[in-house]
Amino acid sequence: MENQFIRHEPCFERILFVLTLDRKKMKERILIGEEQQIRFRLNGSQNAEVLCDMTRPLGTFLINFERDTDRDWNLYGLSPLRQALHSNRWKQPELEQAASEFLWGKYLSNDPLKMYVAFRIWNSYLLAENPVTVTLPVTASWIK
Repeated sequence: MENQFIRHEPCFERILFVLTLDRKKMKERILIGEEQQIRFRLNGSQNAEVLCDMTRPLGTFLINFERDTDRDWNLYGLSPLRQALHSNRWKQPELEQAASEFLWGKYLSNDPLKMYVAFRIWNSYLLAENPVTVTLPVTASWIK
């Protein structure tokens, strides 16, 4: 599952962050991806496409948990995208580029939590920018 922080079709599948713990081996496994692909990977298929499949010593997730004391995620990841949604189309590429660079840096950090959050922020922006219109079938039940 490839990902780029550029304007493209959003991912409509549910993207999950799965944390499995093996207390006997003192290991934790983190998987990020579409639900069905994670199921395949957990069942042993190495061909399943996931964003992340990482096994680490137990407790690493909690020890390395991201703290945003400087509000960088808000200032450089969320704020430009929020402004892009509410600005004219000429300003959008510059705001998207600023957020994209920040989110791509976080995604490449090889930290599963940062990868997941960066992906979710960008995909949520894409979904908000191009809302899906649902067309309901017209029924003529009121006609006699």
